Amino acid sequence: MKLWLFSLLAILLTGCQKEGTKTITENAKNNTSKEILDKREEFHLNTNNVEKVKSNFPDGVSTDMYQVEEVLLKSSHKNGATFEKAKDPFAGLPFNSGTVVAADYAENRDAIDLWKYISNSLLAGKWNSCYVSWYDTQIVWYDSEGDPLPALDGQVHPGHRLLQTHGSQSKWDFEFQKNHTRSQLGGWTDDETIHVSREGQREFIVFSLKLEDVNPENQIRGTVRAPYPKTGLDWLSMVSQFKSYGAGNGVGSPNISIYEGNDGLQFAVQEYENDAAKYYVNVPDVPRGVWLRIGLDVMWSSGVEGAYRWWGDLDGDSSRNFVPLSEKRSAQTLRPGYSKAAMNIGPYHIIKDGEDTGVVRNGRRYSNIEFLKHDINDRWD
Repeated sequence: MKLWLFSLLAILLTGCQKEGTKTITENAKNNTSKEILDKREEFHLNTNNVEKVKSNFPDGVSTDMYQVEEVLLKSSHKNGATFEKAKDPFAGLPFNSGTVVAADYAENRDAIDLWKYISNSLLAGKWNSCYVSWYDTQIVWYDSEGDPLPALDGQVHPGHRLLQTHGSQSKWDFEFQKNHTRSQLGGWTDDETIHVSREGQREFIVFSLKLEDVNPENQIRGTVRAPYPKTGLDWLSMVSQFKSYGAGNGVGSPNISIYEGNDGLQFAVQEYENDAAKYYVNVPDVPRGVWLRIGLDVMWSSGVEGAYRWWGDLDGDSSRNFVPLSEKRSAQTLRPGYSKAAMNIGPYHIIKDGEDTGVVRNGRRYSNIEFLKHDINDRWD
């Protein structure tokens, strides 16, 4: 009997490996992962969980658990709600209203339900029955200890996600880039992303971030400090990136990126179609082990209408107050010939190999990722 069970398990596991991103058989779904899938379904169908999500939104607004569409803000500037100045979600920004069109508030374990695409050691693609979030040690959900201050929707959301490259190499990189690894949420098509940013839209994209405390085992190799800040995945670890796609041109290289160094953060924008046009903002001495907030105000355009400005609340204190990290810059924010952009988050880097190559495996915590659509005529400063 035991031999039969072991044989069945081996067949099912082999099926997962061979199928890759395809769905495995119903037999596997009904046996090896039934208990886990039941737990996942139990959470999604639990009335209390659904009501908890719904309670965050105004009456009459769509309350899909996995995609927040056209959610009107509840802030000091909407619906009569008030906040202490230290907790005003818009504190320091030159605009104070808009519509949250998509968000990940880390309400539940299954990040793939929102982001629709995962690239790490367990999966390189959209969800399939081989992927079970309970077993994923590179994308870990916590139901507490998230950002303690209100997000743009006016709510405090307790959950957060840890994304890390500790462990096995990512599946895609094992096949195609042997010296890279990643643990990322989000892909590059309409059905592989939490949100599609489109030509002609102005958005404020904001998220909370907690960097790991540095020790000799996890210290990223590169510095962001002047006069010799490092660039690229051989020195730094990616925090987030945006790529252009659409119009039948496939996917472009990342045109907007954020990186972590051993002493701070780096913000990079490919402003025009040559490397000399890449613009960097380096912010050293960023505190670790506390919640930080990063914002990108962007007018999406592949032409002369494109513009952006970086904002941050990076002092790590108990108040929310954005300050500009760059001036407003006029530049292409979509690559020429493309009409859309998508975001992904999570560490991505060249694997450390000796003292002079690559980055140690690392991770960081994410919370309150929001896409705020606001008026194209709002002030920039």
